[in-house]
Amino acid sequence: MIDARRTRVVGAVAAALMLPMFALSAQECLGGLAVSNMRNAVGGTIAGAGAQRIVLAAYERLGSRLQLGAQAGVRGTSFGSTDARAVGASASWRAGPAAETGLRACPYVQAAWQDGPANQGYNLHQVQGAAGLSVGRALSAGSLTLVPFARLGVLHLRNTSGFAGQRTTFSRSLGETGVGVGLRFGQQFMLTPAISRPFAAGSQPGAPEPTYSMAFRFGFGR
Repeated sequence: MIDARRTRVVGAVAAALMLPMFALSAQECLGGLAVSNMRNAVGGTIAGAGAQRIVLAAYERLGSRLQLGAQAGVRGTSFGSTDARAVGASASWRAGPAAETGLRACPYVQAAWQDGPANQGYNLHQVQGAAGLSVGRALSAGSLTLVPFARLGVLHLRNTSGFAGQRTTFSRSLGETGVGVGLRFGQQFMLTPAISRPFAAGSQPGAPEPTYSMAFRFGFGR
């Protein structure tokens, strides 16, 4: 019973920490660089949820309709420490032409794998999948462009934990919501502060905490 409860709590917290990896993609409906101006983006994301910190590197390929992303990073109790390693991929579809006019809506899908934490005989492996819809709009103010956005989706987790020679698998589905605003300076640099929060129906132990993140992206390749 204690091991099962520990698995639920750790899995729920890990869910909150994994979200920043996928919430920010380089297109305006997700608070990023404009597809019409750039074809590639590189950068990173730093985030915090409760006592945990996460650091990720990212690459994104910006097509006229389909955008693809890959991420890799670590998380720990402080920036610079490593309790777990994570990799992930994301894809989103942009309807309509590349010109930035009006409100944009982009369906997205995401997948991730996390290894850790592992200590004192305990270890956790997590597989995550998500799908949802994000909407945003680019608002030009001279050399600065504001890109507010909001998203809503469904997150599914599968955790496999081991402790004292025993292994336990636990699956859980959550809703996820997030809001943020992209700050585009010129055409090639972007800062995107955001907040995301998983949520579940009813009362469940180990409810994930909000995740606060800051992403930066450099665009290249017209």
